[in-house]
Amino acid sequence: MGKMIHPLTRIILVACLAVCSITFQTIHELGYVLALNLLLILLLVRDVPSRVTLVRHLRRLLPVVFSLFILQLIFNRRENVLINLGGLKLYDWGLITAVTVTLRLLILLLSGSLLWNLPSRQYIIAMRSARIPESFSIQVLLTLHWLPQLTWEVRQSLAQIRLRGIPLKKISLMSRLRLYLGLLLPILGWTLKDLQYQAIALDMKGFRNGRKHTQFRQKPMKQADYLISGTAILATLVAVL
Repeated sequence: MGKMIHPLTRIILVACLAVCSITFQTIHELGYVLALNLLLILLLVRDVPSRVTLVRHLRRLLPVVFSLFILQLIFNRRENVLINLGGLKLYDWGLITAVTVTLRLLILLLSGSLLWNLPSRQYIIAMRSARIPESFSIQVLLTLHWLPQLTWEVRQSLAQIRLRGIPLKKISLMSRLRLYLGLLLPILGWTLKDLQYQAIALDMKGFRNGRKHTQFRQKPMKQADYLISGTAILATLVAVL
């Protein structure tokens, strides 16, 4: 089903899930949205490599989610005392808030994961189907291409520092900040230089020449896409309003 639906339909589903996660306040409502999110992942992410990549990324983010849960549990001091550990008191309102924030964050992460394995050309097809101007869609495509490249450059620079025997964890915070600042400026310079070459390539291909460009592979929306998108938008409006 993941390859059958239109990429615009997938983006609409993700947007509806994000709106519900932000709007809903109770635990059982967020639980329903999380269950629906997991069901969509099972339906849309069918191949094993994509699921393995999804689990790997989520595993890296679990410490952040757990840390937010602990912070909300400790610093929300309202209503009745749930557990009294000497000087540390945990309140029932803090537990409710911690669970709510955790569910909302998990929904946002899982809904965003539905777009992780979506190729950049699929975003262009989606924005073309939504009648978004071509110049804006090309800018989004360049941004999606630029962010992973910037991340790769940062990782390569940090690996070179480790190979030179510089212990990043043992140096002071100010020295580490100066080191990161010294790395960031050249990396941004190299990336902007690459973007300049990409801009020249777009000009050579006739970008912004006033004519409507076509694609070799077209993917129009089908009746099932309109049905799924309309149902998702209508259900979201009914649930929110």
